[in-house]
Amino acid sequence: LTGAVVDLSGLDAFHPRIGLGEVRTISRELSINTATREIVLQNNQLVLEAAEALSEGLLASRTLSILRIGSNRIGDDGAVAISKALPKNRSLTTLSLDCNEIGEIGARALAEALSPGRNSTLRVLKFGLNQIGNLGAEALFAALTNNTTLQELDLQGNNLTHVCMPAISNFLARNPILTTLCLSCNNFGPRGMDLFADALAHNSSLTDLIMNDCGLGNDGASLLARGLARNGGIRRLVLRFNTIGQQGARALLEAIAITNTSLVECDLERQGVPDLAPERFQAITPELSDQIKAALSQEARTARAQRKARGAH
Repeated sequence: LTGAVVDLSGLDAFHPRIGLGEVRTISRELSINTATREIVLQNNQLVLEAAEALSEGLLASRTLSILRIGSNRIGDDGAVAISKALPKNRSLTTLSLDCNEIGEIGARALAEALSPGRNSTLRVLKFGLNQIGNLGAEALFAALTNNTTLQELDLQGNNLTHVCMPAISNFLARNPILTTLCLSCNNFGPRGMDLFADALAHNSSLTDLIMNDCGLGNDGASLLARGLARNGGIRRLVLRFNTIGQQGARALLEAIAITNTSLVECDLERQGVPDLAPERFQAITPELSDQIKAALSQEARTARAQRKARGAH
């Protein structure tokens, strides 16, 4: 290993750059290497044995801070192997396990490894495009509720539905540290968004919320707006591909224009018209879009902040 960053990503899923032998060599070198801070092994068709080797390397490493092994095939057993090293590792801050065919079992292992008192260094977890489902998500959010280290969590595309929204909401209401949450490409729909909105009202750490393609619609957006109106920390809200029409967009506008002084980006692009029940959907007009952009301007935020300050006296 030479250099601060070692990138051995495959060109694509059909052209891996390294195999198990090279991974084992990397793992052995981690015990003596003090220069390399980041290792990228994406797109290499790595499976369980490679994950086990990397786990041994994490146990020995004292300086590696970023490990990216997305787009491989380590599966549940591989996630379990990596998780075993996390409570004893004291250097890793970013772990990317996205797109690795990991299910509920792997999520539960990771949850146990990140529960309070087990790991005190991991700040970023990329866990999207797996198959953890509602039960895996519930275990993960329960374990992270009192975690005081993790700041960024990506669970996009994990077959989540409204069933796990109570667990997510409980986490948001109680966790004191997470700043970025990505839940895109999960079929939540509007159900459960009332709990989510109430949780936002009690959350003081979240700054970035990304929920593209979650089937929110007008009803979900309106409920989300209710939480946004009582949240003073979110600065970036991304809601693309949610079939949000004028009703939902206007609810968001009112939440921004009346009370929220922190939001600087509200991305509602590419809502599209659903194939079913189009009469329930009215596309966001350019005028309404302009109103939202105007409400997000620095001048508007300053004026709202001044009004809130005067009202507090």
